[in-house]
Amino acid sequence: MKRGTEDYDGGRMKTEHYLGGVIILLAAALVLSQRPFLPVNMPRIMEVETLPDGPKMQDVRRYTEYGSGILPYTPREQAKRAKRSDHGYDGKLHLGYAYRELSFLRMPFFAYSEYGLVTYEETSMGYQIALMGPEQLKILEGLTGKDYSGYHFPFWWHLWGWLFVAGFAALPLIWMREDERRWRREAGIE
Repeated sequence: MKRGTEDYDGGRMKTEHYLGGVIILLAAALVLSQRPFLPVNMPRIMEVETLPDGPKMQDVRRYTEYGSGILPYTPREQAKRAKRSDHGYDGKLHLGYAYRELSFLRMPFFAYSEYGLVTYEETSMGYQIALMGPEQLKILEGLTGKDYSGYHFPFWWHLWGWLFVAGFAALPLIWMREDERRWRREAGIE
């Protein structure tokens, strides 16, 4: 076998390893992600923190229990909760960030704020939420002694689906580069 052919075959193996790595990562995302397969724009909640429990938080709990509405669990969240002995309801009050996420093939491609900061608790039907307007946020900050008004939603955590698009888009460029290297070797330019 000529040296140029060995190098070319080695280059092709690099492409196969690259493609194999992208496919393995895609398979892991499909298995591990809580998102649905089909394209969807769905409401979600990211927990900011679990709020302290006690008598001074009873008004916040009551506000949440009679709050703004219910955001449903994803099918995978429902299945995970059904397997637990406590059904996944910890009875705790949480502060979270309500947003919408655009996903496809269980990968997120974009997220944007829907309601912003909310208090919520988990129920059998979904997340019972209460919207946090400026007045409610000031009250909550006074009760907990923390500043939540400066919270910034990390939207970049919801863009990683684009990495797979970029990975597959790079394949033709890699193949063209390998073909150019092979042509240069065969032409004796290298």
